[in-house]
Amino acid sequence: MKEILYLEIPTPDTTVVREWLQADFEPDTGEKALTQSGFRLKIPETTTDDTTIPEKLPTEISVFVWSVQRTTYLKAFRWGDKPFPHERKILQSLTTGIRSRFPLDYPEPVAIDLSKQSIFEALAPDYPLTVKYFQKMPKGEYDLQRVYWWEQRWREGVRNPQQPRRVIFEGTAWGQGGQGGQGGVGDKEKNSNSFPPSPTPPPPP
Repeated sequence: MKEILYLEIPTPDTTVVREWLQADFEPDTGEKALTQSGFRLKIPETTTDDTTIPEKLPTEISVFVWSVQRTTYLKAFRWGDKPFPHERKILQSLTTGIRSRFPLDYPEPVAIDLSKQSIFEALAPDYPLTVKYFQKMPKGEYDLQRVYWWEQRWREGVRNPQQPRRVIFEGTAWGQGGQGGQGGVGDKEKNSNSFPPSPTPPPPP
């Protein structure tokens, strides 16, 4: 048995995903048999002579879904000792179909102004459970501000990608030449890059 596909599907309605797999997805090859959480794709039998069937696992693909924390996950496993016929094409078709039917749509967090209201008040209408559990934490307000800040920073990096800073430098002799690991090649490399400064995280309340 070998895992051949893993997908995260941004919907809590696992039933709809399972029904789409069972009713709408039609692979070009194989015979689809429905299961409780997905389907199995089998090669149609071409013989009824048991003496000619080898003592090996039949070549099949098992596809199933499950749900964790309002997100649906899909995995596909291959049963057998060799790839399923047209396996790559089937997986590509399945992935394309899933992404078309259940697109990766992550809503932009609401804009907030912490000078007028607390982050709990700002996020409660759209993220009530998030606010509920952060309010139970000892430093929940500050921690939620950090989460919001990192989310905004990640989205900004996606919209405006930049070459990441170098963190490993070749030929650096730390602690040699009386420099004690300062002012060496690493600092020259760092100073030569014209990266904008990182945004400042929010101060503690």
